Amino acid sequence: MEFTYKISEEDYVNAYILQARNRSSALVKDISFWVLIAVCLLLLFGVTERLIQSPADAEDSAPIVMSSVVLNILPAVIAAALFIFFRFFFPKMRIRRMYRNDPALQSEITLNVTADSIACHTSAGSTSQSAWSIYKCWREGKDVLTIAYHSGVYFVVSLAGLSEPQRAELRSILTAALPKK
Repeated sequence: MEFTYKISEEDYVNAYILQARNRSSALVKDISFWVLIAVCLLLLFGVTERLIQSPADAEDSAPIVMSSVVLNILPAVIAAALFIFFRFFFPKMRIRRMYRNDPALQSEITLNVTADSIACHTSAGSTSQSAWSIYKCWREGKDVLTIAYHSGVYFVVSLAGLSEPQRAELRSILTAALPKK
């Protein structure tokens, strides 16, 4: 089966999301981050409460306690905002920048897929042919397919220009050669 396609910026981002979605280590990192933030905030709250407690100023303690709460909540809000930015927005911005700066990603790709191997030729001038044994698995998303090497690096295939019978043929070849994850 031979077909030609061009990867769009959106295809490239979708392939990154498809690969990143299946990484369990990201969940562990997220949980570890929030546990660390919670411990730091509890320590900070305990330290500031000890500093502001004094028996002589019992009637003036309400404004001090309120400022203590604000001082403890503000770092949590800032940490949450930074986490959301660096976890969800920054990776997509980085991937888009990588796509825009690499002319090889924007070239036209001709892919020849057989039961024994996969061959790729780009209009940027690169050509490769590989046996299926160097690949680990494949994943399919909306109009994009990724074929992952054992190292975790992946090859992006755009399915947007393929008809449903062509997609089925490609899926059958990939299923026979590699496990789907």
